Amino acid sequence: KGNYTDAAGGTNNDNGYCFNLEAVTALPVTVTAAGYASFYAPVALEIPEGVEVFYATETKGDYVSLVKIESGKIPAETGVIIKAAEGTYDFAITSEKVAKIDDNIFMGTVEKQVVTKGTSSCYVLGIKDDKVGMYNAVNGEDVTTFINAGHKAYMCLVGGAGSAGYRFDFDGTTGITEVETENADDAVIYDLTGRRVQDMNRAGIYIVNGKKVLVK
Repeated sequence: KGNYTDAAGGTNNDNGYCFNLEAVTALPVTVTAAGYASFYAPVALEIPEGVEVFYATETKGDYVSLVKIESGKIPAETGVIIKAAEGTYDFAITSEKVAKIDDNIFMGTVEKQVVTKGTSSCYVLGIKDDKVGMYNAVNGEDVTTFINAGHKAYMCLVGGAGSAGYRFDFDGTTGITEVETENADDAVIYDLTGRRVQDMNRAGIYIVNGKKVLVK
């Protein structure tokens, strides 16, 4: 009781304030109809059922190589890509110590924040020509910074200014519609038994010029 000054500068006579504190046990993540979301959290999280989580190790050509987290837990302060059906998923906070992923090139911010790119090219999750990937982050005419949303991942590459974006390559496997060769007639194709084949007319995984290709 007594006189309290609120944030707007007004005075409330004889009115106290009551705060209810509630422990946060999980963080919600919304996956769009495209089937993906980027995420970053300051705490370690457990991966819910029906969700796959990936980190990035490098870029190759027009692709960024994604590796699935198999431990069932996301380390604290780790940028990731989430793959799941459209919906909102609760990632439970864990007090367990989860080892950091040293070769992850994804970063992130807890709050909405201006990121200074410097000489790097930075990329955020997006979709272009119906292909989901990491695409150039822009901030109007300012090419030196961009605004990253809270709890979202991004990546910055030094000398990557020539690339408008990078599509996803899951463990070295890309979709057949995303694979290009200089001369399709010269492509060397093998099935998973190691037998050389002339074409990829059946669903499955093939090795095309040394790269895994998934035909759906």
